[in-house]
Amino acid sequence: MTGLICAMDKELALVRASFDEGRVRACLSGIGKVNAALAAASLLDSGVDCIVNIGVAGLIPCSGEGLLRQRNDFEGSCALASGALPGSGEGLLRQRNDFEGSSALAVTASPGSGEGRFRQRNAFSGSSALAGRGLRLGDVVLCAETAYHDVWCGEGNLPGQVQGLPARFAAEPALLERAARVLPDAVAGLCITGDRFISDSAEMPALCHEFPDALCVDMEAAAIAQTCFLRGVPFLGIKILSDGGSGAEYDEFWATLSERAFEVVKPLLETL
Repeated sequence: MTGLICAMDKELALVRASFDEGRVRACLSGIGKVNAALAAASLLDSGVDCIVNIGVAGLIPCSGEGLLRQRNDFEGSCALASGALPGSGEGLLRQRNDFEGSSALAVTASPGSGEGRFRQRNAFSGSSALAGRGLRLGDVVLCAETAYHDVWCGEGNLPGQVQGLPARFAAEPALLERAARVLPDAVAGLCITGDRFISDSAEMPALCHEFPDALCVDMEAAAIAQTCFLRGVPFLGIKILSDGGSGAEYDEFWATLSERAFEVVKPLLETL
């Protein structure tokens, strides 16, 4: 049985009308990390085998040569920091390397749109600067990784890392591969999460500096991912970007968002 955490009442009603509860058990998340974690825990207690989260996220406009340079600096600091965490750093670094290798293979091995697979592969391999610059209102991001942008546990930990846990939570490769197959135009990459609505563009440079490969920002995904990680249950987040449009297009996006979210997640749920 698949657990689905969604954001809107109308979307929840569409899911419940289309799928038997014995196959898909859906609930609303509420806003923020605590509400999202409680929703995930409730689904896990009900016996679901995996959790999918569908919702909106803001676009992070990190791009260009500087972004790639920042990512190289970040990866270098990962290696240094992992050596400073006795008993855990090596495992975290190995987990990240293993994930990046397996996710690349999972996506590129999927049949379907070659261009879509190439865009997803770029996001996995750290070239999200190239893929991210073309993202706009209504595009879909598969959360290959999630991380907190508002967590700092002090020296010896990476930005966003809850001490003792991975700095980033990796999506379940099998779920990610299925989603890439049924959503060939989606881009896969990092979604960062925090209990703050990012409405001031002046905050973006700091986010890009700490997370140069991030594609989008939300308020729930990493909390759901952490809950699933602690319980040993597969997780995948799917985000629809809410930035990049204007005028009538923007108004129509919000007016039809529930239907759009259902259309995005329905093909994946049908395969699970």
